[in-house]
This record gives sequence, structure tokens and C-alpha cells, in this order.
Amino acid sequence: MSEHNLEVILVNLISYDYLVRYQAPLPTNTLAGYLKTSMPKVKVTVIDMQKLFSQNENVGSDKETIFNQAISCTIQEIKCSSQNTPVIVGLSMKWTTQEVASIIIKQVTKSVDNNRVLFTLGNIMSTYGYQYLLENPEFQNTLAVVGEGERALVKIVQKALENLHNITNLSLYLGIANVAVRYDDKIFLEKLERVDLTQYPNLTIPTAIDIYDKEWDVYAIETSRGCPWGRCTFCSIKDQFGRCLNSNQKTDWGWKPFSLDKIFNDVQNYINQGAIRFDVKDSEFFGPVRKEGNTDHFESSMNRVAQFANQFGEFNKKFGATISHVSARVDTVVREQEILKNVRRRQVYEQLSQSGLIGLYLGIESGSKRQLRLYGKGVTVEENRQAIKILRELGFNLEVGFIFFSPLDVMEDLYNNISFIGETRLHETDSRIFGSLRVQEGTTYAEMLRKRNLLGKPQRRSLSYSYRYQDDEVYFIKKTFDTWEKATIKLVRLLPKAVRLESYEMNFFFLQDVLRGYFSGGRDNVKRVVMEHVKKRGTYLGGISDTGGSLSAYLSQAKVANSNLLK
Repeated sequence: MSEHNLEVILVNLISYDYLVRYQAPLPTNTLAGYLKTSMPKVKVTVIDMQKLFSQNENVGSDKETIFNQAISCTIQEIKCSSQNTPVIVGLSMKWTTQEVASIIIKQVTKSVDNNRVLFTLGNIMSTYGYQYLLENPEFQNTLAVVGEGERALVKIVQKALENLHNITNLSLYLGIANVAVRYDDKIFLEKLERVDLTQYPNLTIPTAIDIYDKEWDVYAIETSRGCPWGRCTFCSIKDQFGRCLNSNQKTDWGWKPFSLDKIFNDVQNYINQGAIRFDVKDSEFFGPVRKEGNTDHFESSMNRVAQFANQFGEFNKKFGATISHVSARVDTVVREQEILKNVRRRQVYEQLSQSGLIGLYLGIESGSKRQLRLYGKGVTVEENRQAIKILRELGFNLEVGFIFFSPLDVMEDLYNNISFIGETRLHETDSRIFGSLRVQEGTTYAEMLRKRNLLGKPQRRSLSYSYRYQDDEVYFIKKTFDTWEKATIKLVRLLPKAVRLESYEMNFFFLQDVLRGYFSGGRDNVKRVVMEHVKKRGTYLGGISDTGGSLSAYLSQAKVANSNLLK
């Protein structure tokens, strides 16, 4: 039977919690492109609900109305397609999108023949929470893709094409790698497989606009997947590519690169379409740089990055192409007692700087020796300090990952952190560095808290856990800062960079003074500090230009919230 008798609709879901962010729908478009390449006769449609929302954001209606309109438009398009052919609907489920996914499924199945629309869940909510989702009555008649979805989606489509009269028969999909199925009240996920990135087709996303990240005005690309370290206790990277619950199968979670030929073939095509500002979305750009047993990948990793720099440098010279940022670990910049390797590290970073790489996201996480050990970072405070110094000397714009508060902290950790931030001037970077640890499902840190009886209930919407702090003093400081930051946390994302940096700097001096005040005079002294800084921030908020739209709404909310702190 003709493959034209089936349509695949891939939906990039939105969440009401993250409306101030518009990111390129890279996962959805990647899946769509891979499927088109593998099965060119299948009709594939992408619905970007972020785009539906943003297109109507400035028409005068309130956010909730526009949000609901985006949902209605998506449902209507699925219904219309299902009148013509059976449809597979893939829902890309990021954090807090469960409610939207449920509404779409419920509304479509209520008015469409039960055999004509198969819903498939994907992305991080499905990978980390497939068992919970499939046990939920709202999702029990869906498939859940775990880990990389390219090959799984192809196999699902192939099975559906063989059974177009009843594509929702879930038994058809049992045994497909990376596909979890609820069947006879049991959940089956028999095996997991990684995609062979070295054989990945060129230009699966042919149109540059489909990788455009509106928020940062860049074009998003991948050069690798995974992480070569995988030991950070707060990170669930080892489950990024799935885990078979109730199975002994080991997950292949390691770092894997795309071929440079594929990367630069794609980049050349995007440049031909006018794209010159790129952003690398890899979890970790460099690859392994540490010796594991008798194997040392340091030189091969450095050589690959040097080759990348040379090739992209040609695009930089010819077209002015740039890369806004890559994500890197501190041990790719410097390691104590590795003098010769550090020379090579610096050489490669110099090549990147000359090739058009503008900035880096660096996972610092802490300025406390004790915290770094608890986080399993495998680096020292001095290595963190040196990495920041080296990258600044080379002229990179620097963003950092930093976890200021975590439930196993003692007050000394907070003092060490604020001292480190002041010494290294991290408060001058365009980064939110005073956040609290989000304890994710599938992390070692969650188990550490469970053993100490500090772990709370699972928060399914965000794939995380609530928790208690072991130190009441630390918790008091955290709550004080949270109350302060809450007033402006959504506003700052909409501000021009220079104005946003003023807010970040204000946060630093606030927390620094709170800690000093607490040390010298306890909680009563903290109240005085808060009052002083609230007045200063009131002046700052009064000087922000109200340009209308979302900024106007969040600015108004910030002023009210700031004033309320004086009461």
C-alpha cells in the first residue's frame, strides 16, 4: 500500500511555565528530517506550538487566551489530517508539558475514530518518566520513545504502514528498540540502542529557519551527543539515552560525535541560505580528555577540536560565520599537574578563539571544595579559578553553570561560594549563578538525600524531587534570597544584556551583604540588609524602559513584588 496513506505530525509542545523562552525546536525538526530522509514518501508535518504562541503574542489578548489558542490550533490540525489518512502524532514532551499533551490527546481521541490516530511521546519527559506516564490513564494508550528517537520513529512508521487499518494496536510495536509499550497492563521496553552518529545522513534539516533560535538570534546545531565524564551526582546524563527498568541491560550513555564531514556539509548549506551565527547545543563539546585505565583519548579529542576549529575558521574568514557558544568542562581547559597537556589545551582554545567561537558555557558549579566533592565534579577549586582566568585571557565571553545552594550545604560552603564569585568576578557574567540545586530523577544526588532521609516527593511535572535542607541556617539564607530573586526572575530574561547584567550584579551584592549581615548579627541584621537593597532595586526598576508587551507585564509585577518586600 502506498506510503502516502499515512501522515506523521510531530508537535513541539509548549508549557505555560516557560513562555518567556523561545528556543529552536531542534529535537522535533531533527526527528522530522531523519524520518523524511529514511522514508521520503511519508508525509511529515511539524507543529511548533512556540511559534503559534509567539505569532499572536502581541495582538492584545492575554497570555492565557493565546496559550489556549495555540492548543486549539494544534488539535484542529491533527483532526483535519486524520479525516484524510491515519496519523501518527509525536508529542515532544519537555518539562511541565504533561498537561498540554493530555489535553491534546483527550480532545483528539474524543472526536476521531479510535483506529486512526496513534500518539507517541518523546523527549526528556518520556525518556526519564516513561513508566510513570504509561501507568497514567491519560497516556496508557500511547507509545513512549526512550532516548534517541530517530530509529524508533522509523520502525514505528514501518509497522503502522503494514497495518493502516488499525495503527493504534499497541501490540504491533512490542520489541522495537527504544519504544516502551503498555500492553496487558504491563510495560514493556525490551532494549535500547544508540544511533550511529558517524553514519548520520547529511542535512536532515535542510532549511536554516528550522534551526533558528529566536531567543538568542542564532542557528542551533549539534556536533556530538552525551558526556565523557558522567559522574556528576546532580546530573542524570547516564539516563539521557534511557534505561530499561527491571532489566540488567547497561545503558550506552557515553559521548559520541557526528562526523566532521556531516557537520560542515550542513553548515555550508545553512551559510548558503544566509545563516552565519551558529550555536552548538551539545551537552559537552570536546569529548574525553582523561585517561581511563590504559586508554587515553586526550590527543584524539584535542585533534578533533583543532580540526573543527580549522574548518570553521575558513567559514569565518570567507563569510564572517561565528559560533556564539559551546559547552565545555573545566578539565578541557586545565588540569593540575598536567603541564604538557595544558599547553596543548591552551593551543586548541586559541585556535577556537581565532576560528570564530565567541563564548563558552563552563560548568563551574561551586567555589567550595566540599561542594565540588559532593557534586562529583572531578575538579578542584583552583582548576575552576584557572579555567576562568585562561578563557578570559583568550577573549571568550563566559557563561557559567553554578549551583549556589544545595540541601547538603553548610554555611561554610555559602561563604566560600560568595568569596569565589567575588574573586573571579563571576557576577559580571551573563549567567544566573545563585540558583538552587534541582534534584532530578535518576541522579546519584537523589540517592544521597534518600539515605539521609532528606528526599521528598517526586515532582512529576519537572522530573525532580522536593527535599529538605539538613542545615537550618543554610535554608534561611536560601529562602531569603529566593524571596528576593522571585520578584525579577522572569523579567530579567526580557531585558537588554547591559540592563540584565545590572540585575545579576545587584543579586551578588545583596547575597554578599546578607551573608555578612548574618555572620555579624544574625537574622535581625538580615532584615535590615533586605530593606536597604529593596530600596536600591526600586530605583533600578524605575529606570527600566517600558517597551510594552510581555516586558511591560513582568516589569509591573516586579515593581509590586519588590515593594511588597518592604511590608
